[in-house]
This record gives sequence, C-alpha cells and structure tokens, in this order.
Amino acid sequence: MKHELSSMKAFVILAESSSFNNAAKLLNITQPALTRRIKKMEEDLHIQLFERTTRKVTLTKAGKRLLPEARELIKKFDETLFNIRDMNAYHRGMVTLACIPTAGNDSNLLIVFYVQIMPDDFVMQLHRF
Repeated sequence: MKHELSSMKAFVILAESSSFNNAAKLLNITQPALTRRIKKMEEDLHIQLFERTTRKVTLTKAGKRLLPEARELIKKFDETLFNIRDMNAYHRGMVTLACIPTAGNDSNLLIVFYVQIMPDDFVMQLHRF
C-alpha cells in the first residue's frame, strides 16, 4: 500500500478545516480532486476516515487515530528536507591554515577540533614558511 505525502497533507488539512471546499482552497486544488484523493486513501486503507454531511466533515475513530501520526509524519519529512537543504548551505568553502613551524603545535589543536565537528568536510592544505 503506497500513499503519497500529498495525500497525508490533504488528510490533515481536511481534518483541520472540516470542509472539503475550504481544504481544497488551502491546498490549491479543486474540491473534486480533493474528494477523489481522500476517497482513494480510504479505499486503500479499507476504512472510512471521515463522516460526511452536506455541511461539514468530521473524523471517524480511525481518522482521529491517524491524525496525530499523519501530522508527525509530515513534520518529520519537512524537518528532514530542511536539514538536508541546510547542510548544503552551511558547509561551503575551504579553510586554509598557514603557520610558521614553531606555531604548528598550537594550530594542531584547532585542526583536531574542526575535524571532530565536521569530519566529512575537512580539506587540509599545509603551507610551510
């Protein structure tokens, strides 16, 4: 059984808005597209997630159980993407350290500290004077 993250987001937004029309607007999709997405999700799970009336939708017992899990899944996914993108922006460039031979021992501590913090990003260029 495969559910796209977009279906989980649609489920959460619908649960929070209690209206297919309002949720569709928030998702920037049509109301029939949202209805199909939720219906497909319910069919795949073999369980009804929402009670529908002409005025609003409410969560079933199964929907209430799924909601916190869906929120956590979306949160974790968004955090993961943020962290991956942040890694790319954070670790850029190169550090070049030059020192005279007598200062080498003190600079070694700095190099060891840096390697411990960012071992995958360490590039060393040694310049002797």
